[in-house]
Amino acid sequence: MKYRLLLALSAFVLFSSPVFSQESAFSAIRGRVLDRQSQFPLPGVSVILLGSEPLRGVATDPDGYFVLDKVPVGRQSIQVSFIGYEPRVFSNLLVFSGKELEVNVELEESVAMLEAVDVVAEEVKYEARNEMSTVSSRSFSVEEAMRYSGSLQDPARMAQNYAGVSNASDDRNDIIIRGNSPSGVLWRLEGIDIPSPNHFSSFGTTGGPVSMLNINNLANSDFITGAFAPEYGNALAGVFDLKLRSGNINKHEFLGQIGFNGFEFGAEGPIKIGNNASFLANYRYSTLEVFNALGLEFGTGSAVPQYQDLTFKVDIPTETAGRFTVFGIGGKSFIEFEASDATGQNLYSSDAENSQFGSDTYVAGFTHTYFFNEKWRSNFVVAASYAQTEGYVDSLSVEDASPVRSFGTNNVQSKYSANYSLNYKANSRNTFRAGVIADYYDVDIRDSVRTANGSFFSITDSRGETTLFQGHINWQHRWGERLTSNAGLHSQFLALNNSVVLEPRAGLRYKAGPRSTFSLAGGFHSQMQPLPVYFTRQRFEDGTSLLKNDRLDLTEASILSRVMIFC
Repeated sequence: MKYRLLLALSAFVLFSSPVFSQESAFSAIRGRVLDRQSQFPLPGVSVILLGSEPLRGVATDPDGYFVLDKVPVGRQSIQVSFIGYEPRVFSNLLVFSGKELEVNVELEESVAMLEAVDVVAEEVKYEARNEMSTVSSRSFSVEEAMRYSGSLQDPARMAQNYAGVSNASDDRNDIIIRGNSPSGVLWRLEGIDIPSPNHFSSFGTTGGPVSMLNINNLANSDFITGAFAPEYGNALAGVFDLKLRSGNINKHEFLGQIGFNGFEFGAEGPIKIGNNASFLANYRYSTLEVFNALGLEFGTGSAVPQYQDLTFKVDIPTETAGRFTVFGIGGKSFIEFEASDATGQNLYSSDAENSQFGSDTYVAGFTHTYFFNEKWRSNFVVAASYAQTEGYVDSLSVEDASPVRSFGTNNVQSKYSANYSLNYKANSRNTFRAGVIADYYDVDIRDSVRTANGSFFSITDSRGETTLFQGHINWQHRWGERLTSNAGLHSQFLALNNSVVLEPRAGLRYKAGPRSTFSLAGGFHSQMQPLPVYFTRQRFEDGTSLLKNDRLDLTEASILSRVMIFC
């Protein structure tokens, strides 16, 4: 059944084609400038459009926002600079007509102040947004994800272009990082670990044929492939640390787009709640299903992949109480194969069975960011997620083609999460970060199959719950403009069987020159087993059952990464 689903989805590839509401030779670049370590907004930062004659630029307002208007459409470059901070240049930014381009910038404070210095800066993509990540990490932007060949606006497919990363199958976006299992990849959204954000995903996996993530809604995010910073846990292979961008605070914008991921409609703009409050919402619907309704066929017959997803974010900054956001992402997917549809033009149905498969995934959360002052920042996130996969296979009788159930599955996972962290930037050299994460899991797992003698055998029929606690602390020290070290500790406690691990981690990065960087990092990492493994029951003839694997410890690994980059 799964293989037919993959074939049906891989039968259609349509590259995205944005459609905007107006055409003009000019647009605008907007964004916000923050201190990289403290995330405090920087006022008075200079933002210059390179190559403009005469040279044009703007300065950020007291909240760090800027709008550079009358920017010609096409590829443009900007320079962001501020006294006491290292300047940055963003090149080859694609400016569309009718839609403002958002560029959020994080500047790093200079360790040494000189009377005169000449600096040539470029955008360093191999450095992650999270300054605590030392090696094997890089940030990616929305504009970059759209440019990668074959990415289909999917961050996971884009990551397959990076060194040490390969795809498990062309039909899915599961990724293999340095030989590790795809199940070792962690998806994190707005500070909360989430289930696989993909349509038609199977329970316990991290990939799927079509991504639910809408690239138009993402802000600059991180992809990490080893030796994670102490704040990341319960993963062995890699981490996607995703952020949703905020809506336009100056005017309302609307978006229509047709692509492989679906027919898309989006809206964003300011709302009259507090200062600079905004909303952002995007909805997508299966492209193949729309075309099928119009009578257009792509060789899938009646087995048309049906999926839809919604992403939203409401951002409400206040003057004294901090910044509040509400975010969410959700998606539904379904496909059905009927034996009556098994014709010579349909390669995906069998004349001996009917089958169907569907999955639902929903995540919703609330965040609160508060600055006690320019040095201290707290971040609190609470969220709930729900994931369900359901399907069956009916074998057809050779005598009268009557259906007989041969396999069925219905797996549900509900998760409630909280993440609280404190960030303290003591000075330009030292930054400290600490936090705790709690995830409460409630699972209901049911799989059964018909045996050769005609009776049903329950592979798994179990309900269980457990809590995973994580804690972390990290210290970053900048020895100078070239040398930076990170050291910290991550810990995990699984309440199901009282498994405890302590994971020391450290990293060192040295900038030998403007285009050369040497990095070294190592540490211990662990991951709990997939929840179906813990709650598998052994059943006896008297009808009783017993959990077999609930005492399994966490899988542990020691990781050492070293990177040399010459640009």
